Amino acid sequence: MLSIRNVGTNLTKNIDLGRKILYRTFIGLSFIALASCGKKVEDGNKGSGSQRYDIPVSSDLDQTLQEQQLSCEPGSVCPNYMGLVNVVEKGKIRSCTGFLVARDIMATSASCLPSILRLAEQDCSKDVHFYFAGMTSREKTVRVACKKVLGSSDLKGSSPVRWRDDVAYLKIDGDMLYRRNLYFSRQGFEDQKTYQAWYVSKVDDKTFFIKKNTCKNIQASYINPFASSISSPNILLSDCELDASASGAPLLDKRGQVRGVVSNPMDNQIADYLSKTGLLAKPLSKIYHGTSFACAPTIYDSQVLDEVECLKDMSQLTLDEERFKLLNPRDFFDRSIPDLEKMVNKLSNYLFFKVRLFGEGDEKQMGFEPVCFRPLKDWINNVENTSALVTDFTFPTYKVKKALDSYGRLIANVSNDEKPIKYHIQFNVRNLKRYANSKVFFWNDVFNTNYPRITESCI
Repeated sequence: MLSIRNVGTNLTKNIDLGRKILYRTFIGLSFIALASCGKKVEDGNKGSGSQRYDIPVSSDLDQTLQEQQLSCEPGSVCPNYMGLVNVVEKGKIRSCTGFLVARDIMATSASCLPSILRLAEQDCSKDVHFYFAGMTSREKTVRVACKKVLGSSDLKGSSPVRWRDDVAYLKIDGDMLYRRNLYFSRQGFEDQKTYQAWYVSKVDDKTFFIKKNTCKNIQASYINPFASSISSPNILLSDCELDASASGAPLLDKRGQVRGVVSNPMDNQIADYLSKTGLLAKPLSKIYHGTSFACAPTIYDSQVLDEVECLKDMSQLTLDEERFKLLNPRDFFDRSIPDLEKMVNKLSNYLFFKVRLFGEGDEKQMGFEPVCFRPLKDWINNVENTSALVTDFTFPTYKVKKALDSYGRLIANVSNDEKPIKYHIQFNVRNLKRYANSKVFFWNDVFNTNYPRITESCI
């Protein structure tokens, strides 16, 4: 779980994330030093509330850091709490998205940081650099320093599926005055509902735009079966296009409260695996992992939406078990029968049919048989009073197969790749009028079956 420790006496809020974290010896390399500033990026000033942060132009890396440009996507208006987070590791820059949650605190994804910086109280001034778009058309990109790590998620392993949360809080060296900051919501994510993501999009090594997109929350997916309810600790997102630099982007509800954070894209390995299994009814959509503040700690409180759900077992063994159960529900085929019966019961004006599924394994064939007459008052006086009323219809042979949809959710894939078959029905209208029941003959070229004393009662 995320941990924040020794936040500092100058914070006006009581920062309590209720987590513990292990301290390790700080081993790191500094790639840049502090000195003078380049011309293209305007440093913090009194108007922006930021503090001057200068480095000498001593390398291509330093030059690139100085020349970073962040602005709204052309023709759009974007919130001033959004920021670019550049992290230097091993001589390379990784760009992520960040957002203000206080005048001097930036939130982003913990996975954006190297492991050595996921420890509370670490000095981040040489490794992490923040950029904000100017608040007026005349104001250039504002650059500020990272002072220290307040707290960061403890990421277990390499798979985002098992990360209980992926968020970090970083202390800014100065106050970002006159800029908004986001407030947290503990209301979680509803299945199939959409949420707005503001994120930083990389144009080239020195140019970034702030963009927005709308993402749909996906639950009960093979990709992450732990994302299963409104109060789950991690989430899945789809139906949106996000850049690689969107990691750390806030997910907002209609009130503008932050409900979660974008983490990382789905691993291509699991997409390749599912493609090889033949389970996919159609190619997978783009899917992203995320963190929900229904569970994730914030800088203000340690409350959660549902403690049992937030603290559930998320081990690899449990993940394997949940994926097995998702693909093998006991009532899977039974769930598809009502929809199939709706389709079959459009075939006859006189009878209702009952659908049955036959076969073993992950694919079954559909069969059906008459079960009762439609209400006699609706049609009995409109047909010939005969002892042998014969009707027929054609209907293809349907098969039902377990499959996954484009979000990785289990569905019944119904197909009818065979030629339609002609079915025949015969019953006694006179007996129906006199006794309210009749024997029904039902046949085709393969079978011939009769059903005695069929009535209009379908029970």
